[in-house]
Amino acid sequence: MNVDGMIMAPLQVHNPTEYSQEDPGIMVNALPIFHVSSIRKICKLGSGSHSDVHLVSTQSRQQLALKCLNQTTVLNQELSADLTSDLIMEAQILASLDHENIIKIRVVCCDPIETGTAGSGYFFLMDVLSDSLVERVQRWSKDESCYNGIRSSILGNRLRKLNTKKMISRMETVAIGVAKGMAYLHKKGVVLQDLKPANIGFDMHTGEARIFDFGMARHALDLSMNKPAEICGTLRYMAPEVMKGETPTKASDVYSFGCVLYTLCSLMVPFHNFAAKESELGEFKVKVIAGERPSLKCISCLLVRSLIQDCWAHDPLDRPTFNEIVEERFPDIRKGFHSNDKQKKSFKRIDSGSLNDSIHVSFRSDSGFTISTKSWV
Repeated sequence: MNVDGMIMAPLQVHNPTEYSQEDPGIMVNALPIFHVSSIRKICKLGSGSHSDVHLVSTQSRQQLALKCLNQTTVLNQELSADLTSDLIMEAQILASLDHENIIKIRVVCCDPIETGTAGSGYFFLMDVLSDSLVERVQRWSKDESCYNGIRSSILGNRLRKLNTKKMISRMETVAIGVAKGMAYLHKKGVVLQDLKPANIGFDMHTGEARIFDFGMARHALDLSMNKPAEICGTLRYMAPEVMKGETPTKASDVYSFGCVLYTLCSLMVPFHNFAAKESELGEFKVKVIAGERPSLKCISCLLVRSLIQDCWAHDPLDRPTFNEIVEERFPDIRKGFHSNDKQKKSFKRIDSGSLNDSIHVSFRSDSGFTISTKSWV
């Protein structure tokens, strides 16, 4: 990809053992570099605790996402130095990855993004995504609530089967891609540490799910040699052993994936009654560490329930690997659902498009009625 102003040094794939957290600068020279004058800010896409993501345009009008430390962090010299190292490490890890379900880094820059900014101006550019899984879950939930409210008195059990079909479709379009990306990541020896819907987006052109925030990602070898000084991640999606202060592992990512899968299937965040207030954090951790998990009663497919339960098993050794999930568990779920669907023949035809498209549902002729909804939102 040619972007104006870049020095197009080739991306190099490095062995993770070649560098550690103590020396994050080793791989900087392996990344493409360009100058800040080559881009123009358009708008802010999002913010984290210490960083911002902006939509920017190059001189050739190509749009990319720029990640940099926020102004408050940059002005704190000590904090800025530490977090710049983290940002460099994130860029290094991304530069070593090449998978359709993982965001692609394009270039890095060491110039201040704003003229006159104090401290480090290190930032990098990556692909722009269309939206996040959080936004899609909200839309799906709204759509399903409307549909259930309108049709529940008429459809009964058939509605539940239709919802199961939609759930399987969400798994096929989102969960499988995320699992493939995570399997690749683990093969490269990287632990993500913060897998959640807010860190999953969708490619602008292909629609493929992509994991995009690697701010907490570390190589497993580095984690085993250098235990994190503090607990990192998002509590709702955090494995119990990490809550206890143990070193995050690949199995910890699998636990988080189980929580993401729960959200995809139920269209609710895990532990939705947990308000995330400071006063409740201790009690919440105690419950999760003791083995409490969200109820799976709303998920009718037993194979899906079983997978989620295995992913968030209390003992990390009891959790499946992402390779097992991709190669064995998902194919079994797909096969089981479609086989059961054909045997029961509960539906003669289901033809549903996107959220705002026309929806037509026709049941077997011996059921005595047919519903055709041509326009609704």
